Amino acid sequence: LNFSQNYSSDNWGGTENYAGTSTLNLSANFNKNGKIVWNNSLAARLGFQNAKGDSRRAFRPTDNSLRINTNIGYQAWKKLYYSTNVEMSTKIVPQYNSGTDVCNSDFMSPFDMNIGVGLNYQVNIMKKFTGTLTMNPISYTMRYVERERLATNFGVRPGHQSYHRWGPSVKLTANWPIAKNISWNTRVSWFSDLGYTSFEWENTISFQLSKYINAQFYFYPRYADNSTRNKNKNGRYFMFKETL
Repeated sequence: LNFSQNYSSDNWGGTENYAGTSTLNLSANFNKNGKIVWNNSLAARLGFQNAKGDSRRAFRPTDNSLRINTNIGYQAWKKLYYSTNVEMSTKIVPQYNSGTDVCNSDFMSPFDMNIGVGLNYQVNIMKKFTGTLTMNPISYTMRYVERERLATNFGVRPGHQSYHRWGPSVKLTANWPIAKNISWNTRVSWFSDLGYTSFEWENTISFQLSKYINAQFYFYPRYADNSTRNKNKNGRYFMFKETL
């Protein structure tokens, strides 16, 4: 849980602001003599800052995501497993356009689910860089938008609330203790149905400055060309988020 507050008197210059971010990471893993592995994870991020100039609400979300992943594998050879992977993600709280009651995203709007069948490789490079690489030649992706009015904003056809796509996918989750007081957690995800492409690279670098003080650098580049809503001012589908 991180919180920040800033105040400047009117003759000093600047503005008053409040911001907070909470993160939750849970994992539950099962390993039966290396023959059967079952890895589960939940990652949630929720942050708010005061909404200056918003006449409808005092705070607005800055981070807003929930992701659940489960992967079960049966050993094929050493660190290679036949596997089935399921990943689900959505928002936690609704988000509104500034100064209005127009909602642009909400819990289950959208809701994304990917189910893949393929191979799982347990990465272990010099006992430092460890993680899981999942390669699915066949995977199914579904997007559902509970708020029908928002469906077209997320690449769903008018009059529908969901789409279904098939294609290959690749996922990597890994951890690297770079130094005694520095660690890096990363998640890479790629999916394509040969028409639409989604790529995400989520990173958290943690610094243990002292016994009681630590810092985190979070950066998250993303590419998704399934909706024109994802275009930036230059007309590209590249998105980026960063928090220190």
